[in-house]
Amino acid sequence: MTDLDLSDLLGGKSEDPSVEYKAWMDTSTNEAKAKLAKHIAALANHGGGYLVFGVEDSTREPLGETTFDRANFSQRRLAEIAERYLDPAPHIDVDEVGRAGVRYPIASIVSHGERPVIASRDGPQDKGSPIGIRQGEIYVRVAGPKSVRATTADHWGSLIERCIARRADLMAKVMRQAIARPSKPSREAIARLVEFTEATRAEFVSQLPLLAVTSPAEEQNRILLAKKAHCALAYTLVDGAGDPIELANPRSLVQRAAVGMRQVALAADEWHAFIPLTHWQRAPQMQTISTAASEVTFLEGMKPPNAEIVGDVVDYWRIYEAGVAVCAQSYREDYIAAKIKALPYLTIALTLRRLHSLLAHARFVGEETPGVEQVAVRMDWRGLAGRPLLIAPHEDALGHAMTTDALPRTIIVNWAELRDRYFDALKRIALPFFDAFPNGGFLPPEQWLTREFAEVELQRVGSSGRVRLL
Repeated sequence: MTDLDLSDLLGGKSEDPSVEYKAWMDTSTNEAKAKLAKHIAALANHGGGYLVFGVEDSTREPLGETTFDRANFSQRRLAEIAERYLDPAPHIDVDEVGRAGVRYPIASIVSHGERPVIASRDGPQDKGSPIGIRQGEIYVRVAGPKSVRATTADHWGSLIERCIARRADLMAKVMRQAIARPSKPSREAIARLVEFTEATRAEFVSQLPLLAVTSPAEEQNRILLAKKAHCALAYTLVDGAGDPIELANPRSLVQRAAVGMRQVALAADEWHAFIPLTHWQRAPQMQTISTAASEVTFLEGMKPPNAEIVGDVVDYWRIYEAGVAVCAQSYREDYIAAKIKALPYLTIALTLRRLHSLLAHARFVGEETPGVEQVAVRMDWRGLAGRPLLIAPHEDALGHAMTTDALPRTIIVNWAELRDRYFDALKRIALPFFDAFPNGGFLPPEQWLTREFAEVELQRVGSSGRVRLL
């Protein structure tokens, strides 16, 4: 979520089980710590979620400024609570979002791993019973929303599925090492990836004129330029038979993946690929279209004509139930070039950011999906002709400008590599793009594209260290 959309949680009266509202409180007391630990555990076992402070739970109305010490709501305090009461302790990040002059803390809690989060100790005693949390219990989120002990089949269902998916990855790794014969995506899987990438890209292009006519005059040329200058980046998860794995509930998947994306792929402009906004006009919507062969259903986000504010990147995404995720976007470099009155270019840092955002999303969704063996990545770059590759604006180009206008590529990455050696997977999909630029005597990308170099470049576009490699 962006800072704007996190603020939509304040007073949004959300019934989403992934969001828990809490009034201002003294989190230094043992009772408050135990109660918060239960919610943190439940949100982690839900697949990740948000803990919003300073909002009345019953009315969902922001309460205004607090007299409590802000340390009560810090990342350090919440991490200490998780470490004290939970095993394993989930990772927590805290942002502050402004509303009417008041800063409200919103904690992002990541999903559990291959085993659920369990209470490791009791809360303080009251007449012989623990308050807030009980040792050995597993807590989940249910309608209300509220956090409860897992006691029914419905409570356990999705939690067990995620645990099995993560354990299946471990078993698959052992079997791959024993067999040493990795699968390959089928022709049908690659054909579907290419087809859905093009369909999403074409829809993105068709929507841009509709956005331009409602935008300020100074933004219209840049929006229309994106009809020719943009990229469509996509992936599909492939099973051991080489077939794409269907995504039965893309809305839930994208919401859970967003928690992790916010911690590793959130750039300074508060954007990452497949971001699920919450405003009613921009929130993801399920769509079904008919083709010659069948009906195709997908979750659609960031539809350009519905944008209230034109940002430095115009983007649009679809996640198909058939197992393909595609994000089409303009080049942020064109926004910067217009500001500094420069000729079109692309930068290493922003290119790495785009690819990292795609690949990190594939990693988070893959962790939620049983049976993944490989990930097929599709890149379709447009409007490249005449653009040099720079390290940053105003710096020298790493060679000559591109002479070709389009660069389509399909690259296969083993799931084990994406999961266990993330930078190797990122480098695998980045090198074909960087290698396409005329070198001009500089070192080849294979030599300068190291993990250390990539981390430095990603920090150029990061928000408080939020763009970082897995």
